[in-house]
Amino acid sequence: IVYSKAERERREAQKQVANIYFEKMNDYKKSIEEYNKLLLLRNSSEEVVDYRFNLARAHFYLGDFSEALTEIEGALKISDNADKRFDLLMFLGNIYFNTKRADQA
Repeated sequence: IVYSKAERERREAQKQVANIYFEKMNDYKKSIEEYNKLLLLRNSSEEVVDYRFNLARAHFYLGDFSEALTEIEGALKISDNADKRFDLLMFLGNIYFNTKRADQA
């Protein structure tokens, strides 16, 4: 990540590191750091939605529901894929349910 001169290689390596922390190691604090680094790079809107969704899930698993809500709302603003919006809205319902806002869920 640090030494590659090709931006695409650096971005892909950073993405793999973030995914390993999130999916394989379940180290949500570290995955949050890595996904935030990814958001600083140039990405497509679809990739940003995926990163924000993973950030929201990591915050949710850590019990930080307000930050999870912020990330999901940010992803919903830029998502135009109907299937992805459905997943985001379902997760938003989970956040509302876990924060005892059943009427909004």
